Amino acid sequence: MSQFSSDFKEKIISTLSDGKKLTLKEICKTLQIKDRVKKKELRKVIKLLLDEGEIFRDNRGRYTKIGEDFVLGTIEFTRRGNMAFVSSENGKEVAIFVENSAGAIHGDKVLVEITGKWRHLPLGRIVKIVERTRDKIVGVFQLKRSFGFVIPDDSKIIYDFYVPIEKIDGAKPGQKVIAKITRWPSRGRNPEAEIVSVLGDIKDPKTDIPSIMAKYGLDENFPEDVMKEIRRLPETVNEDEMKDRKDFRSTLVFTIDGENAKDFDDAVSIKKISKDKFLLSVHIADVSHYVQEGSAIDREAFHRGTSVYLLDKVVPMLPFKLSNNLCSLVEGKDRLTFTVQMVIDREGNTVD
Repeated sequence: MSQFSSDFKEKIISTLSDGKKLTLKEICKTLQIKDRVKKKELRKVIKLLLDEGEIFRDNRGRYTKIGEDFVLGTIEFTRRGNMAFVSSENGKEVAIFVENSAGAIHGDKVLVEITGKWRHLPLGRIVKIVERTRDKIVGVFQLKRSFGFVIPDDSKIIYDFYVPIEKIDGAKPGQKVIAKITRWPSRGRNPEAEIVSVLGDIKDPKTDIPSIMAKYGLDENFPEDVMKEIRRLPETVNEDEMKDRKDFRSTLVFTIDGENAKDFDDAVSIKKISKDKFLLSVHIADVSHYVQEGSAIDREAFHRGTSVYLLDKVVPMLPFKLSNNLCSLVEGKDRLTFTVQMVIDREGNTVD
């Protein structure tokens, strides 16, 4: 953000302090902004403040600074569907009656106005849906005379999704499907969706794994910017990469993973150095050598968080060139590691 925009940001927040509610025109007048370019910049900063949850725009077009009576957080519906709770990043929790959820869906980022108290919690109503966290749902397709609908697998999604007959895409009743949301719920009106993929019959066990992957947004494939970086990486460790590193290749190193494991992140080696002392070395694959902070690979790994193991399938956190090759401690292959060495006694206690 430019210094000009930063100054605008501070001035807007200051202008809307003390509970003031002003329209865009009134903000311009207060800040004495008449130039068209500055007005355009002002609108950009106001949108940014709205997205960040620092200000709020009511249904009369008035902006106000979010104060103690407002909470920005993530909404989670109960399985019964009669209540929802919004949790903020600072741990504050607000109860919401479903009729006051303003069309939010489980997992959405929302802005809540505190209106009262419910049991031991503050009670509120959603005044703005700040961010939709999903654009697809997984569920069972059903058909009526002139339309279809999808019943979500996630019981915390309280709506069935109406599917126009021309958007069924060949789905049959009782099949598990992925549907793209085309219209969000509103008061008295269910959301709409269109079928984008048919996973299979709900009674077919082969449908379970793709259903789980779709439900939790698991994807075996990586974005193109990640794969572009992956293609730049070498196929093997070269001599230049080994410079200034301690060589353990002549040491007996072993993993503790099962014989059916497909990748080996760590390994150990041990050497007797006296009657009662042993040198224990723990070797961990040096992922940071290949994954630079802020790179596309790093951002995607942060987004995934971990590798997910599903019966006969793995959804890796890192592309296979790293997880199953360069960063897997495979027998007979040169690999780069971080190694920690410690001296232990016969009981396994660290003594040095």
